[in-house]
This record gives sequence, C-alpha cells and structure tokens, in this order.
Amino acid sequence: MEVRGVDRYQPEKLAVLERNLEEQITGTAKYSLDVATAVFRLYQLQPSVARKELIARALLKALSQMPQQDYRILIHLLPERLVAEEPVSSVVLLAQHLEACNLQDFWAATGSCKDTISKVPGFQDAIRNYVLHSLSITFQRVSLRVLGDWLKLDSSALQQLLADKAKAGWKVQGEVVCLPLNAFNTAVQKRKADLISFEAVAPVVKSSVATA
Repeated sequence: MEVRGVDRYQPEKLAVLERNLEEQITGTAKYSLDVATAVFRLYQLQPSVARKELIARALLKALSQMPQQDYRILIHLLPERLVAEEPVSSVVLLAQHLEACNLQDFWAATGSCKDTISKVPGFQDAIRNYVLHSLSITFQRVSLRVLGDWLKLDSSALQQLLADKAKAGWKVQGEVVCLPLNAFNTAVQKRKADLISFEAVAPVVKSSVATA
C-alpha cells in the first residue's frame, strides 16, 4: 500500500491504514514503513484512538528489520505516555537490549511480551538473522556456547544452523566457530607516515636560505 501526500494526515484514512498495517505484521501484505509512520502520526493527532497493542506489534515488526532504522523512526513518533504503557514499554525494553547488544537480556525479556511476539510471525528468526549479520562483521571466532546463548538455540537447532552456514564458509573447530573473513571483521594495518626529523632537512633549508 502506498501512502501519498495528504493521505497520511487524514483521520478518515486511519481505519484503512490500520488494516493494512495489521496485514503487514502478519505477513499477508508487503512491508512498508510508510504505512506504520502514517498510522503513528495520526495517533499523534488523535491520542484517544491509539491502539497500544497494534503499536507494540508494529514496533516489533520494525525491530525485525534491523539493521535498518525503522524502529528508531517509529519510536520517535510516539508520545512518552504511550511509550511508558504496556505492552509498548516491554517492546521498548527489548529494543534497548538489542541495540546495546545485551543479547541474553534481550532473550530473557521476550518472556514478558511473548503474547505480543506470537502475533508477529517470524520475529525471532529475523532477530537471529540480525545477530548473525552483526557477528559476521564483528568477529572472526566465537565459542559454540556463546553463540548458542546469543541466538537462544539449543544444541540441536544450533548444529542445524551451523550446517546451513557451512555453505557460507562458517566452520566448527572443536568448541569454536570460525567465521569467514571479510572487509569488516579483518583488522586493517595502517601504514605509519614516514617522519623526517628537522635535523635531517636542516642542511637543505640552510642551503636554500643562503642562495635566496
């Protein structure tokens, strides 16, 4: 669904926009940040009609787009009153943990909003994909135990994931997972500039001054 011009500010469009946003969250419509933004802006104009449950699910959907900044865009459109109320506040806490890379705290906090998460199909898988992306551009090696904790996967599920990742160059060596090298997780050695002391050039300077 495309949102154009003044449509995003017309209260009579809210029901249509909310319906499309619901479809996006469940995966039956193509995801569009513009629709969520339009709904949140209309909630700004009419706080009394704001649906907190829909807001929470929309934020989860936006969070699942990480590393895109969709969540940041939407959360700044909400008044503090709504941010502080459940179930929105639980989603905000999740986002804070995820953005700070406190992954074990993030997974622990999912328990407080599991009902909301259950209504956003694919959310946990999307977060795991984001974590894997972040790992791949940050680390060259990570222990199996830590990886399982960061992804909240049991041994069987972790082994299956690593079998799939083997096609992309991930290798298991004992209790350590070796990630393929890339331009982001490889240290670049900077060349030091060759420094020339004043004493080395002093004769040249004196010569130039003498002949000037």
